[in-house]
Amino acid sequence: MFPSSNLILSFYSHKMKSTNIKDILSNPLFREWKFLRVFGKQIEQTDLELIIDMAESNRKISIQLEKFPVDFRHEKVLEFKMPILEQFILQAFEFSEIEYDVADWVRIEDLFSLRNSSIVTLCHNEFNCSELNELICFWKNCNYSMFRQLTIHMKQEIVFATNMIFDEIVYLETFRNGRNEYILLSHHCDDVERPLAVISWMGSSFQMLTIGREEYPDEFETLKTIVSKEIYKLTNRRLEFLNKAR
Repeated sequence: MFPSSNLILSFYSHKMKSTNIKDILSNPLFREWKFLRVFGKQIEQTDLELIIDMAESNRKISIQLEKFPVDFRHEKVLEFKMPILEQFILQAFEFSEIEYDVADWVRIEDLFSLRNSSIVTLCHNEFNCSELNELICFWKNCNYSMFRQLTIHMKQEIVFATNMIFDEIVYLETFRNGRNEYILLSHHCDDVERPLAVISWMGSSFQMLTIGREEYPDEFETLKTIVSKEIYKLTNRRLEFLNKAR
């Protein structure tokens, strides 16, 4: 048997009696895995820690268990508090693709740790408009890419209020693909690869895409001009205030 460069490992924890995950992963034949999956009722904390320790940016991990180790925490992943099915799909460090079927435990601050993610999907979430505003403001101030696509399916029907979601945020409103789109510009538009965010919602689902300036060139130039004028106005107001203070 020869090691494979695209090795996929699947563990069924409830069927493992004569060996354990640690023994298998310690075998040189299985160290270079690309995708590791764990199914079953529960997992030993030491095995789970080992799996996450081995996670790298070019590896993918999927764990679907009925029960997680109590109070499990690890610097590479968020804290898990899902009541029925505890599941995560992650790609460590860069978190290429993430999907949480039950995400009412996720806080808005948890999303601030996203970096270079591709697709992030949260279901049954309970964010409100003010929290979405926090997320957008954080994205605007980032000098790196957080994600390409973020989709949040709310647990209950929600009224997406533009005045709250875009509070103190400059945006353009357009109509494409049968729905309204709200386009924003990053404060680091000259430094990041995807300086535009396109936000839309339908029903109880909120979506935020980040795109390059070449995809919406007119909107990019318009927003850049508007933002420059806003900065100019704020600068002049500050100068006027300082002059009056003297």
